[in-house]
Amino acid sequence: MRRLVSHRHALAVLVLITAPLGATMSPAAPGDLPLSIGEGGSGDRTTPPSLPSSLERSASAITEGYPWPMSVVQGDSVAFYVSTPATTFRVDVYRMTADSVLVASLPGISGGIQSLPDSAYANGCGWNASCRLRIPPAWPSGVYTAQLVPSDGSAPGALIFVVRAAHPGASAGILVKLCTNTYQAYNTWGGKCLYDDRSVDGHRSFRVSMKRPYAQPYPEGEFPWREKHFIRWLIRHGYNAEFCTDVDINNDPSLDDNYRLLVSVGHDEYWSAGERDNVTARIASGQHVAFLCGNTCWWHVRYTTGLDGIICYKSQARDPYYGVDWRLCTENWFDDPLWDPENSMTGVSFRNGGYVNNLGFFPASEGWGGYTACNTGSWLYAGTGLHDGDEFGQREAIVGGEVDGALFYWMNGRPVVIGRWGTPLNYTVLAYAPASDGYATMGFYMHPSGGFVFNAATVCWFMGSRITANLIDHTAGAATSVPPVLPPAMTVSPSPSGADVLIALDAPLGGTPEIAIYDVGGALVARVPAVVSGSSTLARWNGTKAAGGRAAPGVYFAVAQSSGGRLSEKFLLEK
Repeated sequence: MRRLVSHRHALAVLVLITAPLGATMSPAAPGDLPLSIGEGGSGDRTTPPSLPSSLERSASAITEGYPWPMSVVQGDSVAFYVSTPATTFRVDVYRMTADSVLVASLPGISGGIQSLPDSAYANGCGWNASCRLRIPPAWPSGVYTAQLVPSDGSAPGALIFVVRAAHPGASAGILVKLCTNTYQAYNTWGGKCLYDDRSVDGHRSFRVSMKRPYAQPYPEGEFPWREKHFIRWLIRHGYNAEFCTDVDINNDPSLDDNYRLLVSVGHDEYWSAGERDNVTARIASGQHVAFLCGNTCWWHVRYTTGLDGIICYKSQARDPYYGVDWRLCTENWFDDPLWDPENSMTGVSFRNGGYVNNLGFFPASEGWGGYTACNTGSWLYAGTGLHDGDEFGQREAIVGGEVDGALFYWMNGRPVVIGRWGTPLNYTVLAYAPASDGYATMGFYMHPSGGFVFNAATVCWFMGSRITANLIDHTAGAATSVPPVLPPAMTVSPSPSGADVLIALDAPLGGTPEIAIYDVGGALVARVPAVVSGSSTLARWNGTKAAGGRAAPGVYFAVAQSSGGRLSEKFLLEK
């Protein structure tokens, strides 16, 4: 949405408040929280243009504010930067649980309108801190909102911040990451964001600041739309969790090591390289991730020098690092010069999914918005009563907004991924739904290290479900172990293969099975002679087609069939 911001006059008001429930507030000392205006030498090397004053300001004045930092450790302090037409205001701090719980009420803070510098959308407001809140060590890690209540009876404002655990993982095995990069990418406060159609003059900014309020009427960003519902579901079902932001994952490679399960919920579109590297390393080390989200890891961003803003040019030609340092270019992850599709981490991509119940595609009013179940023998479906072919979630429109998918072919009546764009070949599709550019494909894969990755593949999977409970119970519950994915009775090794392919059946099918190689389109490529030895059957294919010549690199299926049954296994043939 678009928003015209208020004309402001400079006024700095710092007060000392004695707060109930163990909270303390104190004046913000000069330089205590230095502003980082611009980036110095290591970030964006251009200065965003200023908007005309007629677009940037309006005559109205409302109560609004922002915290800094966005997330704070128990025992540390957070400052509130507030602008209000009232002479004084009150701060009511709530912790988000199954319901909002008031944890502190801080009256009598001096108010006033704070000035708005040019290009605040990019460089931040530069406001003076109105007050500072010291977080009591006893406050649980969580998401907190501060209601800003003006004394003149005008409409209150709000802001949101995260309290992190001083001893990560001490009270919970689950770490929930808020998608704060994406919040800011869509935040139009100050007149611009990372989108042309949401910016007041039709031209997006390439940089947006975190040191600004969220645009009205959404002073808590995208949090109330998705993560808020998931947090309530967690707590009502007896699960404890601790919380962080995108920036925290970027900054601390070891933060998520303290948790059995890392969870992302809702709309997780914008990722920094540090964040992606750390989550990828987590999976490779045998730890678990649940992507209860969609449009995940679509854009690469870099942070400003002070870690108080994000930069995303969405264009090779415009990004000054193109041709200089490809690792810093802000483009789609799959595109030039990054060439690093998100599928390798998430299993899926928005480019193979698209829109459902959005922009006129597959509207819920016409019966869309649900998943069709498959592979329901998985432990993730335990207790759901669902069978292959059943539809679920349409009433809640759980498949909606923006969805992600993996390319697949049908094999024995079930979708089987082909491994395109880095999707792991063992990604198992648990449910699918048509979308504007393919299919949403909920599923999972197991990294060779034992790291388990689940992907709901939709931004609307935030209300929780039996599937979500099964996921949490097995990856973050008391047992801490994921039920094993049993090896197939038929194996193809090595995969990927650049030379001979060894096909082995560990269970007898009866008689001597016929073994054949098929491409992903189901066309016969070659027949391979088999040798039975006890309970095992072995065959070797050298990559030669029945018609002669070397088979092209790609995904193939080895199929063994006899009177006793049929087995198939997918493998990748390289050059």
